[in-house]
Amino acid sequence: MNSKKHQDIIKYKNSISVSFVDGNVTKARKRDVSAVTLSNPHSKRILQPVSSVSSHENRLLFESCTNVCMEHCCTKTSAVTQQGKLTKMKNFVLTDETSKAEIMWCLNAVMRHNSLKDVESSVSLMKTIFLNSDIVKRMNLCKDKASYTITYGITKHFQKELYLLIQKSNELVISFDKSLNKLCQKEQMDIVVRFWDDEKNETSTRYMTSTFFGHTTAIDLLEAIKGCVPLDMLKKMTHISMDGPNVNFKFLRDLKLDLFSDPEDKKLLDLGNCGLHTMHCAFKAGINATKWNIIEFLWTLHNLFKNVPVQKADYISASGSADFSLKFCGIRWLKNIAVAERARVILPNVRKYVMKVTKEETISKCASFETVSTALGDTLLVPKLTFFQSLASDVQPFMSEFQSDHPLTPFLHDAIYALVRSLMERFVKDDVLKETDLYKIDVTKKDNLVTTKYIKVGYATEAALKHKKGVLDLQILQFKNQVSICLQIFVDKIMVRSPLKFPLTKSVSCMDPAIASRGEIAYKRLFSALRIYVENNLISGITADKIDREYRHLIGIPVVQEKFQTFKRSEIRLDNFWVDLITSCGKKDYENLSSFMKSVMILSHGNAAVERSFSVNKECLVENQKEKSLIAQKIIYDTVNAKGGLVNFIVTKDLIHAARNAHMWYKEELARENREKRDAEEMRDRRKRAAKVLRELEAKKRQILDDAVKETARIDDEIKVAQKL
Repeated sequence: MNSKKHQDIIKYKNSISVSFVDGNVTKARKRDVSAVTLSNPHSKRILQPVSSVSSHENRLLFESCTNVCMEHCCTKTSAVTQQGKLTKMKNFVLTDETSKAEIMWCLNAVMRHNSLKDVESSVSLMKTIFLNSDIVKRMNLCKDKASYTITYGITKHFQKELYLLIQKSNELVISFDKSLNKLCQKEQMDIVVRFWDDEKNETSTRYMTSTFFGHTTAIDLLEAIKGCVPLDMLKKMTHISMDGPNVNFKFLRDLKLDLFSDPEDKKLLDLGNCGLHTMHCAFKAGINATKWNIIEFLWTLHNLFKNVPVQKADYISASGSADFSLKFCGIRWLKNIAVAERARVILPNVRKYVMKVTKEETISKCASFETVSTALGDTLLVPKLTFFQSLASDVQPFMSEFQSDHPLTPFLHDAIYALVRSLMERFVKDDVLKETDLYKIDVTKKDNLVTTKYIKVGYATEAALKHKKGVLDLQILQFKNQVSICLQIFVDKIMVRSPLKFPLTKSVSCMDPAIASRGEIAYKRLFSALRIYVENNLISGITADKIDREYRHLIGIPVVQEKFQTFKRSEIRLDNFWVDLITSCGKKDYENLSSFMKSVMILSHGNAAVERSFSVNKECLVENQKEKSLIAQKIIYDTVNAKGGLVNFIVTKDLIHAARNAHMWYKEELARENREKRDAEEMRDRRKRAAKVLRELEAKKRQILDDAVKETARIDDEIKVAQKL
């Protein structure tokens, strides 16, 4: 009996288990119970109430049913929990990947100078193309979000990164330059910082920020620098690079008095103004001194056919050639070598065009045509263009090499010295060059100059003079005399303004491998450099002695001398060369020399980095653009390039967090601006109310004074009447 009951219980348990798997407990239970009842008459006792069944049987039945239910529920709950975890993990990963995609797309927009509307439309287009991409589906990058992500998220993170890098450096150099921002109609001053990057272990040149103002006096420049650069960074500054306006030198004097007035404070090193600006301005002054008007000719020759299809057609018809003149660059004259070459080549075609226009009265003439026609009447036009091209070609290699951000200051002295000497050899006597120090030669003194006949105008110019028929000897002498004036002005400007006149320029050349391999000359220049550093409180005398010993020991090693001989600055950066050299010889033995080397490497050899920053301006500027937006784009452009471009750029967690916090920072900035605007309006209202009260009081005062005058006059009249009685 008990075994029969036990079998019925097991059968009932199995029926419940099957019913749970099927998912319909009630129907399955009724069906299975009916089956059990029909097959076994004793099974009716199982369906009786709990009280009518024995306690042991009831407990067995209850435990069996409960276990089945719990097992099924736990299995189902575990599966749901696991699925939920996977979903959450997938969403978390996709959220990060989506943020990375949005950041990279914002960076791409800045690097390609795309508009914010283009960012929004391109994301919408991607959603229609990449239908199966979960990342693209989640991207939500409207133009407003892209704007505050760039300006308040990515830029803020990049600025923080840059400041942390600079703080690791003990010294830095600041470069600045000014240019007109035509959109906002303000002067824009870009600030570039140069420092030793410990992460890359080399010199780094980075765009820092920009500031905008109306007046550009020395006081304005000083306030702008102090407002943009934190005080702790200004205290680390060892050199400031700038171009040559007098206001900049006044600013430099004011800066030294303001920040480095204490005798114990370190002093700024002086390398003069930007050598690139000096070279360009000297060349420009020399050419203008000849009064040849070839600049006007090159300018108008291009404008004659610019945007004038009729004149272009007439030119092609007359000459049979479609080669036109190139555009003259009024900012960088030394880039006009190709312009002068093209003008010299097409000159016969231009003559044919001028003859045709002169004969045919139906063709209209303009001011540019008259200028070109007059210039063609000069029999020495071709030699003048040739000399312009020749002189510019002599200077162009220097300008091209020192455009780089690589550390080139140790090469600056010898490069300028070689250029100046080659220019002097054209018009200065040989015995003067041999017997007199180059720095002491007065190029304006006639006794130091060769006669006009023996001035070296260059082989190309000489050939142009010989091929020119009908040129008198007097005209040739006048031409050479004008060349002499040009060279005198050119060299004089370089000697007065360039870094060549400053002792430090020559002293730091001790870090040039070509000089370091020359023994005593290297020791003398190192001694001069260390003395300047000690006098400027940049290093102590004891440290200078250690640097001197370490330098002498290092360059005395035969292997080092071999490396000096094989060094090529076109193949390896100078800072990388010295780092590898010191590391291979034992870095700990040359710690002081290593610090001095880093200080020399960050010295600026020119303002090319700032000039390139203004070139980026042209691509970034759009109508109604805010100043903060322009600065943000320039910071991003500089940072991405410093990290190797978009392909090598890595989106970090900190950058993702910054991008996500951009909206909050944007709202905070808006609230601050609104608060400042409200405070300004309240202050303006208070001033208006105060002015109104003041006007009322002044009017009341005038009324009282007028009444007093009238009362006084009345009393005086009464007094006069009383006196007559």
